[in-house]
Amino acid sequence: MNSYPIYLSAGVNQTKKCLDWNCDINLIAYAAANRVILYDPLNFYVVGISKENHGSFINCIQWIITKSKEQYLLTTSTDGSAKFWVYEPCSFNGSISPSPKEFACIKGHSGSVACGYGISLPSLENVEEEDLFVVTTGDDFCIKGWKISINDGSIEESFTYKLPGRALVLDILIIPSDECRKDQHWPLIVYGGDDGNTYIMSSADGKEYNLTFKLSGHQDWITSLSFCIEGNDLLHTKALEIQIPKLIRNDNEENGLHLFCNLESVMQGHEGLLSHLDWHSSGNSLWLLSCAKTEDRSIVVWEAQEDSSSINKEKIWVEKTRLGEVGGNREGFFNCKFGPAGDKIVAVSYQGGLHLWHNENGSWVPQPVVSGHFDEVADISWDRTG
Repeated sequence: MNSYPIYLSAGVNQTKKCLDWNCDINLIAYAAANRVILYDPLNFYVVGISKENHGSFINCIQWIITKSKEQYLLTTSTDGSAKFWVYEPCSFNGSISPSPKEFACIKGHSGSVACGYGISLPSLENVEEEDLFVVTTGDDFCIKGWKISINDGSIEESFTYKLPGRALVLDILIIPSDECRKDQHWPLIVYGGDDGNTYIMSSADGKEYNLTFKLSGHQDWITSLSFCIEGNDLLHTKALEIQIPKLIRNDNEENGLHLFCNLESVMQGHEGLLSHLDWHSSGNSLWLLSCAKTEDRSIVVWEAQEDSSSINKEKIWVEKTRLGEVGGNREGFFNCKFGPAGDKIVAVSYQGGLHLWHNENGSWVPQPVVSGHFDEVADISWDRTG
C-alpha cells in the first residue's frame, strides 16, 4: 500500500528570515521545523514539501534565481549547516510533491548558522556558466563565503572573516556587481552588527574580503537590511528605526572602489523593535514595507512622494497603509514581503501564522492562507462527525 500527503498544515518557524517570496514563479517558500514548505498564494495550496534533511530548526530561507531562470533555495539551520535545494516544478494535483530536493550542503561553522545570503555569478572558469556565491554567519563570530558549482554541486570555501571580539551579525546581504570577472570588483557584502553600525565589505578577487565602509547612526542593534536599485543609485535600508542611506558606487580601474553615501530619510512610525524590511519598485513608484514584532503589531507600507515645496523636487517618505491583526496577542510580526506586482503582502506573525492581503481598488483585503502549529505536535485525534 502506497501513502502520499494530500494535505499539510504547518506554521512558520519563529525567526525573522524563515519566509521568502519568489516573484519569478509566484511561489512562497517558508520553513516549518526542519522542512521547506512551498505555498501557492494564488490557489491557496501547499504544493511542495522537502525531506527532513536538516537535523534541527531552520533559521533562514532565501530563493536564489540564476540568469538562466533556474530556481534554488538556501537554508541555514541551528544544526550548524547550510543547504542548497533545487526547485522542481510542482502543482497540486491531489497530492503534495516532494520538492524542493537537496542539491548541496555546507558544514563549516562550529555553531548555529543564524543567516545567509546567496546570488548567482558567472563562473570564473567559463563565463557562459554560473556558480552560486553565498555568505553565512553564525554564533561562532565569523562570516564565511562559499562558491558552489551548479554543474556538480562542489563547494569551495572562498574566505573567512573573523568578527572583532564577540560581535553578533543579525542580518547580512550581498549587493551584486554587474561585472564579476577576474579583473573587476566582486559583489559587496553588507552586514548589520549589534553595535548600531552597518558594515560594507569589498574584495578584488573573492578570496579576501575587507571592511571598506561603515554606516553609523543607530543607537541599538541593526535588526534588518534591505536594498534596491533606483536609477544609478543604490537605496539601502536598515532598522532599528528605518534609515535610508543612498549609496553611490564608482568602480575605477586606476583608483579602485569608491563609495559615496548620504542619508535620504529617517522614518519613525513603529512603536517597538522593527524585525523586517522589504522593497518593491514599479515604474517610477517605490514602496518600502516594514513590520515590528513588539507592541504596535503593525505592518506599514511607505511610499516616496515628491515634495512640491522643494526646489530640487526631493522625495519625502510617507506612511501609505498600516496593516496588522487584532486580538490578545501582544507580539507582532517577524517577516513581511511584497508579492510580484506589489498588490499582495504576506506576513508571519509571532505564533507562526501566515497572513496574506490583496490590494483591491485601494483596499487591502485579507485572503485565505495556510495555517498550522509552529511547534511540536503532542497529540492528534479523529472524529467521524467533525
